[in-house]
Amino acid sequence: NGLKVNLPINTGGDLYLQSQSYCQRLECKCCSSCGPISFGPTESWKYLYIVDARQQSLDRFIIYHIKLSNLDWQWQCIKVNRRETYQDQVNQKRRPRITLDQLLPQIPSELIDIVYCGTIENILQPYLCGN
Repeated sequence: NGLKVNLPINTGGDLYLQSQSYCQRLECKCCSSCGPISFGPTESWKYLYIVDARQQSLDRFIIYHIKLSNLDWQWQCIKVNRRETYQDQVNQKRRPRITLDQLLPQIPSELIDIVYCGTIENILQPYLCGN
């Protein structure tokens, strides 16, 4: 399809989705506990990917594709606590923090895709030696 994912070189950020006509920043987060995910107040992205590794002891991982940019109003209005939104904290140059269990219910289901659910071996299978 002409798309490739590149690691950034001296550009900051996580990953970039690149084709001949565009380059889009992808933000990647992982949560392995019930603690919050944090976002830098100056981070920007086109799409967000979250790896849910909270059940790693059971060898179960879920990868969510959140089809929202940090500039989308639906993202900016996410409540990170009782009184403040993501954007409120960004405007104060603070790091917004939110747990996955608080975040997912605030995002419309049509903007969330589960792109993987399974074991780490299955997701890495194409890359393991000897295969």
